[in-house]
Order: sequence, then structure tokens, then C-alpha cells
Amino acid sequence: MNRDAANFGPGSDNLFAQPPDGRASAPSDPSGPSETRPWRGHRINLRLSVPLPGRRMYVAVVGGFERRDTDRRRKDRSENPMLTLGNFLFVLGVGAVFYMAAIFAIFLYSAFLE
Repeated sequence: MNRDAANFGPGSDNLFAQPPDGRASAPSDPSGPSETRPWRGHRINLRLSVPLPGRRMYVAVVGGFERRDTDRRRKDRSENPMLTLGNFLFVLGVGAVFYMAAIFAIFLYSAFLE
């Protein structure tokens, strides 16, 4: 272990600093990516926090090139299924907002034509 890596961790002043080699200081997870490239984040990273009465809800959309192997993707899909009531209601709500915006735009457009 080099000297810089020894100064990184919970007991040091550099708790929120980037580790010297670009990776987390915890031992690597065997189910993680096989390459040793440092994490660079997602190419698409949209995060929205919506205040509601009594709580806050958030929506996060991340995207980029897939670098996980087949086994890890299969495990992730089994732990986080796509067909859930929450996902269905979310898609239904987004569709409703889209159609309401389209109907509003049509009414607004027809009002300008007359």
C-alpha cells in the first residue's frame, strides 16, 4: 500500500477526497466489473427531486454504455424486476402527462388559428 492510500479512509481528514488510484478503498466486490478502469460516471445523469406534502420523491435517469457481464445483468434483473405496480403507475403517469400536454397544445394551436 502506498503512502497516499494509507491517508485515505474513515480515520483521515481525506474522507470525501478521491482515492489516489481512482477506486474506492473498500475491497473489490467479486460481482463487480472485471476491468480495473476507474469509475467515470454515467454519460446521461438526470436527477430530479419533487417536493410533495409530507415527503420528497425523486426520479433518476442514468444511461451510458453497458459494461457489466451477462451474469451480473441477470442477477440485477432478478433482484429488480421491471414489471412492478410502481413501474406501471409511473409509466401510466408519464403517458398521461404527455397526452395532457399534447391536448393542451392542440387547443392552444386551434385558438390561434381562429
